[in-house]
Amino acid sequence: MRPIPIRLRNLLEAMPRMRVCEMAGEKFGPCEGKIDWHHCFIYAGQQLNEMFAILAACRKHHDMVKTDVRVKEAFELRSLEYATEKDLDKYPKKAWRTLKKYLEVKTKK
Repeated sequence: MRPIPIRLRNLLEAMPRMRVCEMAGEKFGPCEGKIDWHHCFIYAGQQLNEMFAILAACRKHHDMVKTDVRVKEAFELRSLEYATEKDLDKYPKKAWRTLKKYLEVKTKK
């Protein structure tokens, strides 16, 4: 696990969305356990420490990311919905826009 820089941690702690699981009310069952912060993406072999790439997840949904690809993809799509064009342009080797379109189509099925 890569530590979150203090400056970013302080910004995230001030955001109301970081106090509630991103999957609350979704089709993956009720939330259970304390809120963790989930790094949605790995880039160049490291967890991406960007505001858009870190989401709040209850313990249950955070654990489900490892075993259920639908939950993992739901977190990734939510993360990309928070990202700005400027955020995505910082990491040019990843096809962010293509991934977002793919996830949008896949989750509508």
